[in-house]
Amino acid sequence: MLARRLHPVVVHNDLSATPAPAELIGPSTRVDDLDPSSTVSATLDISAIRDLRAASTILVSGKTFSADVSFPQTGFVGATFQVVIDGRDPQANAQYQWRSSQPWVSVDNTGAVTFTAMPTPQTRTVTLTATLASSEAVPLVTSFTINRWFINAKAEKMASAAATAWCQSQGNGFAVPEASMMTATTSSTPSLREANGKLWNEWGPMALYRSGWQLDNYWGAKTQGATREMVGLVGGSFYWVPDSSQHLVTCVRSLQ
Repeated sequence: MLARRLHPVVVHNDLSATPAPAELIGPSTRVDDLDPSSTVSATLDISAIRDLRAASTILVSGKTFSADVSFPQTGFVGATFQVVIDGRDPQANAQYQWRSSQPWVSVDNTGAVTFTAMPTPQTRTVTLTATLASSEAVPLVTSFTINRWFINAKAEKMASAAATAWCQSQGNGFAVPEASMMTATTSSTPSLREANGKLWNEWGPMALYRSGWQLDNYWGAKTQGATREMVGLVGGSFYWVPDSSQHLVTCVRSLQ
């Protein structure tokens, strides 16, 4: 799994790339660890690296994550977040020209990133590049890799067996996800937002995204007698409910 990395780089006139000394990157990141698809790694100013990496943040549905965490690891059409280069003022992002390495991810001039289609296992890693439009100063590069992709049945509610069948009918290995893929909690107590690779913890209340998600509860995969897991994708809560009851449906496929 690729962790998120934000690296300033200097582009030489001959477009060649000279690796920075490992000690300039810091003890936890070496040049060898950088995205192999990047062609703009070069000699770096240690103070600039430290300042930018420490200051950059990610805004996602009211939650702020540090830019050096592994976010996001889950995805769905309509997922969106914003990279804030200085960690304080999103308006400062407008000084940069932004680019995504994959066609299924768009990024605008405010640093807002949106997933517009489902990737394949071959295209699940994305590199975002931000270059100052007004100078030849260092571009910034960050990358992430999606491990699980989610879809939903919009507002249609189904019994447990019908939910399983509907996910299977979507092809591509889709199945009803286990509750542990959607939330970190194992009780009716709301969960906490974390960059931990679980759907709700990463993205928050799913109804905020305009891609079919509803303000209600979704089936999980595991059963226990005549009951089945259910997750509230408003607060990330977990429940056991009768498998004959009707609930919303989400499906997941692995991209790994």
